[in-house]
Amino acid sequence: MGIRDTKMEAELENNIIEYLTREQKYGAYQYITPDEMKLSYNRKYAFDEIRLLTFIKESQPGEFDILRLDTEDGKDKFFKQLDVSIKQKGIVAVLKNGIKCYPSSGTIIFYHALDPKRPSSYDEFRENIFTVTNQLTYSDKNRGLELDLAIFVNGLPIVTMELKSRASSTGWTYKDAEEQYKNDRDPKETLFSFKRCIAHLAVDENFISFTTRLDGKNTRFMPFNKGTIDGGSGNPINPDGTMTDYLWKNFLDKEILTSLIRDFAYISVDKVKKSETLIFPRYHQYRVVTRLVDDVQKNGVGNRYLIQHSAGSGKSNSITWLAYRLVEVDYNNQKAFDSVIVVTDRLNLDKQINDNIRKFIDEKSVVGHANSSTDLKNLLVDGKKIIITTVQKFPYLLEKIGTDLKGKNFAIIIDEAHSSQSGRAAASLNMAVSGSLSNDDEFEIEDKLNEFIEARKMPENASFFAFTATPKAKTIQMFGNVFDLYSMKQAI
Repeated sequence: MGIRDTKMEAELENNIIEYLTREQKYGAYQYITPDEMKLSYNRKYAFDEIRLLTFIKESQPGEFDILRLDTEDGKDKFFKQLDVSIKQKGIVAVLKNGIKCYPSSGTIIFYHALDPKRPSSYDEFRENIFTVTNQLTYSDKNRGLELDLAIFVNGLPIVTMELKSRASSTGWTYKDAEEQYKNDRDPKETLFSFKRCIAHLAVDENFISFTTRLDGKNTRFMPFNKGTIDGGSGNPINPDGTMTDYLWKNFLDKEILTSLIRDFAYISVDKVKKSETLIFPRYHQYRVVTRLVDDVQKNGVGNRYLIQHSAGSGKSNSITWLAYRLVEVDYNNQKAFDSVIVVTDRLNLDKQINDNIRKFIDEKSVVGHANSSTDLKNLLVDGKKIIITTVQKFPYLLEKIGTDLKGKNFAIIIDEAHSSQSGRAAASLNMAVSGSLSNDDEFEIEDKLNEFIEARKMPENASFFAFTATPKAKTIQMFGNVFDLYSMKQAI
């Protein structure tokens, strides 16, 4: 048995289930909690067979017939192929792209495209079956083992949760839930094997942490907390419920959960180490990307955003996700930006963004690298969706956008706006800005940004998204305020 069985922990569990299965804004498209899940759950493959087959039969009856899913042979063949696909590609890729199982040319596993320009996408989305189940007996080896909560989409598990209550007689916290995952949840079990689920959450009333890979004692958990009002770690006091109820009231909302799967989760491959990591956003990463996209949708092009995210905040992924989302964002029913330009001095970031973006946009010509001013000009004119360039090109970039390319709109993401540049790069940039050259000059792009803002030379057909860990007072003054804060205090 799991180390639960206290009244307060059962109450927390029930609160989550009751909220998720309530009547929602789309009526019948709330979560369900099947009574017979323990009978329909296939421990070998970690599927809920009934929900998986029901989804395919109702949404794709032709596929159901082609695959002969009403027969034992047909089901067995399909289940094996689905299992292999998840092991090889991961649950995220399978949910996004479906699978191929002969003689079918392709089976959709999850309808995730919510496109206001295509109303039928919402009808398709309603075909999805979101399920929450508690005390799941997941193990073939030990039928006494139970998992507190699991979230399924169309019969496939995507999130597991171990719950603890500080108010219980045990006084256990999320840290004990972490230990439970490390010590009692065997990564060799299908449900807990790498890439089978997107995230495993340790939850109590005050704190949440998560991991995307169980590895016994070596399992690494990351915080999934909002941060406090004074910039510290943890979560603010919630007068209307527990401090962690944003998990089920917000993140497990069907559309938000779908966005997390479609727009954020991906497998990062390290070819040198020959290793894979399943990437899932921390709270502040999801928050900043979503807030920025929402603001563009509401207010359009021409604004400035200062993002103060401490060292260790995962800026590379935040920038990757933001660049991808800004390519797609609409304002007044048309694409807000013709190109998204990432300005950086980190040589490894262009490759990292290039590799990561390809996990989301299946086009080989999406990302361009501007190694020279000519490259930059050509990429801008050609309308390359994402352009990565260095700080040396920043003045030239502003000039081209503000003159020759006034008819187009641009998003400019500035990585590490505070970082000090010296040597050859500084000399090159100073010459471009001032017409003078001095190897002794130290250049900070933050200062140059402020100069351009103060001189009102910032082109109106561009929005600026500046990421920095330690903005100067002048920068905050020039930008108006810090749009999103992940403080050093919270990071520590």
